[in-house]
Amino acid sequence: MKRSLVIIAILISAMVEIHAQTIPVNKQFGKVSKEELGLSVYEPDTSAVALVLYENQDICIDFDENYDFYLTTKKHIRLKILKEEGLDRADFELIHLVAGKLRETIRGIEVVTYNLKDGRIEENRMPKSAVYDEDYIDDYKKVTFSAVNVKVGSVIEVKYEVSSNIYWDIDEVYFQKNIPVNCSECEIRIPKMFTFNKRVHGYHKVDYESDSSTSVISLRAGSMPYEIQIDKFHVSDLPAFKKAVEEINKKANNSEAIFGVHEDTNRVTIKIVDKKTKEVIKEFPPDKTLDMIARVWEMAGLMVDERR
Repeated sequence: MKRSLVIIAILISAMVEIHAQTIPVNKQFGKVSKEELGLSVYEPDTSAVALVLYENQDICIDFDENYDFYLTTKKHIRLKILKEEGLDRADFELIHLVAGKLRETIRGIEVVTYNLKDGRIEENRMPKSAVYDEDYIDDYKKVTFSAVNVKVGSVIEVKYEVSSNIYWDIDEVYFQKNIPVNCSECEIRIPKMFTFNKRVHGYHKVDYESDSSTSVISLRAGSMPYEIQIDKFHVSDLPAFKKAVEEINKKANNSEAIFGVHEDTNRVTIKIVDKKTKEVIKEFPPDKTLDMIARVWEMAGLMVDERR
């Protein structure tokens, strides 16, 4: 049976392009270099308190042992602490849904802090007992954890996996953050029996590659091959949101950019406004889209409550 999956938005938000030299990194977890640890300032933005050296998101819809669909999101992020004000980047908070049969499970959390000591790389691994999972609000829970022995100059590396039977609900993908991003990648693999829409927003160049592959699901009566759509995205040298807004305002004559947060979805927004009339010329992402997402979330919450 053909099912239809509509991703309301995969938002890859990036605002301006700056000329910078991407810092080379080994993308394998645990392969942090002395050059990364020796970095003391990010030249394209010397005010940056921290830097995303590398981020990877791997999103996949697959089958489980009961032949049901499930969604898996694997995340790997490597951060550089540049100033005292960036030390709070060592604290992490993940929200996940647990509502009856609808649930998201977070597993495989690994956190390592790297420091240079006497010219050698010192590793400090966060103990598993330092991960806390507690009730949050309504049907949501919150997982919190912190990297250990973090100081200015440290590199923090985190990876974890989110498994969900809410396979039709793929989160928006934001490449740009409130600190600069050196390099970020995302790969999405979805069986072609699903249909979905992709929407990319922003000014910064996003490298995109499309591919496909074939897999097989084993059934009691035999096996069934199916095709997989693969979408790969890559960006580098992204300025922080605040820096991007400053750059836009420098270049603009009759307009200005305003940085904000949408109240109902807590999503970062940037609006291009006419300086004289204060009319909104463009907005990223559009308020209408965020309002629609908020309404969908509200309806989903109501439906879960009614099922109980």
